[in-house]
Amino acid sequence: MAKTITEKAVEKIRKEMEKNADDYVQIIGQFLLSVVAQDEKAATAVIEKGKNIEGAMDVMEKEAKKKKAKGHRSALTSREGFGIVAKYYGFEYKAADIFGTPQTKETVKEEQDILNISLEDMLQ
Repeated sequence: MAKTITEKAVEKIRKEMEKNADDYVQIIGQFLLSVVAQDEKAATAVIEKGKNIEGAMDVMEKEAKKKKAKGHRSALTSREGFGIVAKYYGFEYKAADIFGTPQTKETVKEEQDILNISLEDMLQ
């Protein structure tokens, strides 16, 4: 039986993580695994030839250097970093909580629906 796009993406990410034990490779790999499990478009983007975690890290480093203030270190927030990774691979990424758990379009919509309260509803 042929592998699904998601299975192919998971396999590719895990191979990259196994080849490189660097903490940042592991963090980005975990982020990608959680995204592709929820988003087939992201999985398709991840399996594109020529795209890999090392390449994403290179782009992150360049972006961090652009933000570097005189006399300070280069740094990115997790939200900025994961956003750069998503852009590198070519999938949409909305936000992440402090622990880096990605939010898909669907979860953002669900949260918006939950918080969609009208003043009239509150006054009743």
